[in-house]
Order: sequence, then structure tokens, then C-alpha cells
Amino acid sequence: MPVAEPQLLNEGLSRAAHCVTLAGPVGGLRYPPLCPNCGATAADKLPITKVFMHNRGGSDDAGWDYRIAKAIPLFCRRCLDRHWAEAVPVTSLDRIRSVVFSELAIPGIGTAAFALFLLVDMRGKLMRDLSREWPLLALIVGLLLIAALCFRTAWTNNAHRRVPRQTLISKTFDFGDSDDSPFRTTVRTYAVRNAACAEAFGRLNANTSATLLGPVQRRRESRRFWITAAVIAAIALCAYLLKLT
Repeated sequence: MPVAEPQLLNEGLSRAAHCVTLAGPVGGLRYPPLCPNCGATAADKLPITKVFMHNRGGSDDAGWDYRIAKAIPLFCRRCLDRHWAEAVPVTSLDRIRSVVFSELAIPGIGTAAFALFLLVDMRGKLMRDLSREWPLLALIVGLLLIAALCFRTAWTNNAHRRVPRQTLISKTFDFGDSDDSPFRTTVRTYAVRNAACAEAFGRLNANTSATLLGPVQRRRESRRFWITAAVIAAIALCAYLLKLT
């Protein structure tokens, strides 16, 4: 499938680009009316979605997860046309395959198949006397609901398999991953080809980034950490005392 390859942190960012480091979510950024590729006046939005891998517990044994980030910078019409000429879209068939050919869909397929088997095999009994056979119908409906839940989970957890690849144009506004948590705000690196666009982009978002990295935010994050730690400790203490009684 023509999908993006997951990356780690700042892996793959161009060394020739002009780098800007900013704190805060990608969705809250402001973009200058300058094309990241050529620096011309820009007014057309181009969603750029990237997939990142991150470790759940700081070790390989903890396993890996995926997270998706999307920026929406402005491009000039000429560069945007070049992007769409090169872009390979993710088709509906690709989207279906991202779910069906995954380990998360296997329970859903098995459960749905069993429910359909019961429905076909027992349809005569159900049609003759539904008032007595309603528990069987309820079982079939329950199995189908479980199958639907399995497919929904597979769809959600495989969203990274439906992100299209970047083009040469979209990579002129590139970015890495951040390791934000409720207790720590970190910076994300943005790599912009055009120097004027990079400078304007950094200037537009500098105040917000500085606030998120400032002492007020750090105190807020520290307070949040200690409150969470105190709640966890209190729960553990209550569980221990209940165990003694």
C-alpha cells in the first residue's frame, strides 16, 4: 500500500532544511502566508500527516505504539499542483485491507462467521417460533456486536496504515515527533526548506512555545505530577489496609 513509513523522533528530517524547535501541539500552530518550498505567497492549505513510533515503557520489552501528527501549512498554487501530481492516494481498498489483514480483525472475523452460521442454520426455528427462540437471536446479535467492536478496534488501532506517503513537496515542511506527557512539555523540530518561511513560522509561534516551556507551565506540570502520585499512593494505602482487615 502507498502508506507512510513510521519514523522515530527526528529520523529522516532533511539536514539542508531550516530547523525550528517549538513546544505545543501541532494542531495549535499558526502558519505564515509563505510557501515552505519556494517562499512565494501562499494561501492554500495542505494537510501533512506523519506516523511516529514510540516505546510504551522505555524498553523493547514494553512494546511499541504509533501516534499520528498532522500539520496544515500553506503552499502556493504551483507547488500544490506539483504535490498532487506526485501524490499516490490511499484507496478504499487499501483502507479495507488495513483492517482485514491485521491480527486485530481475526477475532472479529471468527465471531462474525460463527454468528452468521448460527443465523443460517437456525433461521427455520427462529422464523417458526421467535417467542421461544429469542435467547438464540439475542446470542447472535451479541456475537455480531462483539464482531463489530473488534472491527472498530482494528480500524482505530491501524490508522497508521492509512496515512499516505509524503511527496517531495510536502517534505519541504517536515517535522519530527515530540515526547509530551501530562507531566512534561517537550519541543518538536520542524524542518522547512525556505528560510523566509521558516523564520516567519518560528516568529508566529515563538510566544506560545515560550509560555509552554516557561516556569509557570513547569510548576503546573510539577503540581499535576505530585497530585497524581498522591492519589495513587492513597489508593495503594487503602487497598493495603483493606487487605489487612
